[in-house]
Amino acid sequence: MRLTVRQGEVTLQGQVPSVVEAMLAYRAAQKIPGVRSIVDRLEFPVPSERENNPLVTHPAPREVLAYLDAQIRRQLGDSAYLDHLEREGRQLRLAVVAAQGAQRQRAEAVLRSMPLLRGFEVETTFLAPSDSP
Repeated sequence: MRLTVRQGEVTLQGQVPSVVEAMLAYRAAQKIPGVRSIVDRLEFPVPSERENNPLVTHPAPREVLAYLDAQIRRQLGDSAYLDHLEREGRQLRLAVVAAQGAQRQRAEAVLRSMPLLRGFEVETTFLAPSDSP
């Protein structure tokens, strides 16, 4: 794994053994004073449907929640906005701001396709842009 820092932007690049190591590297980068953004190009074996997702049982749930928050926001991109994320055990509750129609459908598809969410019970509430603060 390689980490570079340039003008407040951290780039994480390379292979790590698992999603847990990717999370730890990402969270460490977030805690560096002066970091404004992180470009995450880490590669790791994604959690499969046949194996347990180590993020579900990781002993630091706050770290997992912060990592998932960042990854969900990154995957949603401009199609939707993650307004709120909370976790209780295996259950993740998301509040996502997205317009009706194609924007909401794309956000739903993105969330369904995220390997990092495998093993979690994901409950998503969609809010219209006018419903968010």
